[in-house]
Amino acid sequence: KILIEEFSPGDKLAKTTLVPPSAPRQCRGSDPVCPVVSGPYYEPVVLRCCDPSATISHFDFVGWGLPEGECGNFTQGASCSINATAALVWASEACVGKNSCTLEPRSELGDPCDGVVKRMVAQAQCSGDTGGTVFQQS
Repeated sequence: KILIEEFSPGDKLAKTTLVPPSAPRQCRGSDPVCPVVSGPYYEPVVLRCCDPSATISHFDFVGWGLPEGECGNFTQGASCSINATAALVWASEACVGKNSCTLEPRSELGDPCDGVVKRMVAQAQCSGDTGGTVFQQS
């Protein structure tokens, strides 16, 4: 950002430092990594391990429909849920062994309960000790 002001005679310029927009941001990873995709638009979600040499090692849980709980304690919902094994296999095939991956549950897993706003939750682990991060793909 640039701020432009008028100067008067006698004004002195202050020293400024520019940080280029491409300066890398430090990844503030979490372990486990818990992405959530919610309706009604179901935007794809990207999982990324903070360490560039780390990979997504496994998923502890994947739920699509009306799963319950929070990161570290997810469970399948009593109604409107896709088969837990199918969701786990889908996410594992898309992500395990990669540094980052994109999950799009609606297009890949279908609609387990038409007319209901759903969510996809997952709990993944990255190799290494810096964890990972999640962001919505737009």
